[in-house]
Amino acid sequence: MDFTEFRAGSNDEGRRLDRIIKHILKDNPQANVYAALRKKLIKVNGGKASADTRIVNGDIISVAAFLVPQSSPHHTQEAAFKTLFKNENLWLIDKPYGIPVQPEKGGLQDIATLIAASAPPSSSIAFRPAPLHRLDKYTTGVLAISQSLSGAMWFSKALQEHSIGKTYFGIAEGTISQEELWKDEVAGKHAETYAVPLSTGHYHGRTYTYTRFSIATGRKHQIREQTAMHGHPLLGDRSYGSDCPLPNSRAYFLHAAALAVPADNPAGIPPLIQAPLPEEFAAFISSSLH
Repeated sequence: MDFTEFRAGSNDEGRRLDRIIKHILKDNPQANVYAALRKKLIKVNGGKASADTRIVNGDIISVAAFLVPQSSPHHTQEAAFKTLFKNENLWLIDKPYGIPVQPEKGGLQDIATLIAASAPPSSSIAFRPAPLHRLDKYTTGVLAISQSLSGAMWFSKALQEHSIGKTYFGIAEGTISQEELWKDEVAGKHAETYAVPLSTGHYHGRTYTYTRFSIATGRKHQIREQTAMHGHPLLGDRSYGSDCPLPNSRAYFLHAAALAVPADNPAGIPPLIQAPLPEEFAAFISSSLH
């Protein structure tokens, strides 16, 4: 019987065999994976292995060739994104407008799928690059993508500990006359947003404020929801109460402008990653704000 061999890499170290096999035989039901292990159709270093066998860097996992799906050709999609920084641990991109981070029902493309398609052959069997946090479909700016298991684990932990700072620029309805700290419950969880007005303007008879937002927490739709709660929904954001039509049917203006991380971070990324304001956003400001 022919076998296809896979060499475990550092990102596979310590993982259970059954969890790694699920990545190799991703289209097979879980029951089939365990049946293949019992029938010795899956081996580690030439010998029998069980589902809970812990894999070590350099192990050779052999899988009966007839079980392994044919791999599709590698297509790079990296050109679809502007890279802000990239190393062996993390990839920081400038997310475009109108593309969701995760798959949506009936959607044509999303960041997670495009990233998976752009990933070159890896030394890891189970690890695949993926987005490490979310930005809304119509929000642009800095988005972190994992490049290694250690990088993903550090970034996720840093987010949980609130040691990563996030700065956004947005256009809110009405006049925000002074700096404000909003503390609210968003989706049943505590949320904090610091709003700093930068300038004001008028559009379609509406007064609005170009604002810098710093968030201390990372709740879903946090800025969009809190601006609405405080009487200043993002201009054009119909989901949160604004009925003002924007140029080119744009949903709203919100840009993740900067990501600040500890200077001595183990992922080896710069302490400040910045994404320039999108052209359409900048043009709107220059033409109507004062």
